[in-house]
Amino acid sequence: MRTFDGINSAEATEKNIALKINVLYPPVITKLSSNDKSIEIINSTIRVQRGDNINIVCTSDANPLATVFWNGQLIDSPTLTVISVQHDAVWTCQATNTMTEFDGVISTSNVTRNVSARVLCKNRCTY
Repeated sequence: MRTFDGINSAEATEKNIALKINVLYPPVITKLSSNDKSIEIINSTIRVQRGDNINIVCTSDANPLATVFWNGQLIDSPTLTVISVQHDAVWTCQATNTMTEFDGVISTSNVTRNVSARVLCKNRCTY
């Protein structure tokens, strides 16, 4: 700054301040996939041969990270493993996270997504 008579009265200084913002958001199931190249998931439906073993991975996005699991499974895991599929079925993936707001309010959010299996038979199916 300069005074009216042209004398420097102060010098400009620059300060950079980093601000980290942690945005909390509930889970979204972003992808259902299989590491088996013969299994294709289309519109949350898979077609498998009777007797096949399958693995389906459920992926989510959330902050804080969500716990991802398949309802009815013995262990909490984002991977569903089915040994020797015998008939049509529906499985449900669930993602859950808990957020603590600035005012201390705790909220839990859940989201689910179903996957339907259509079992194909080489010969006539008998259940």
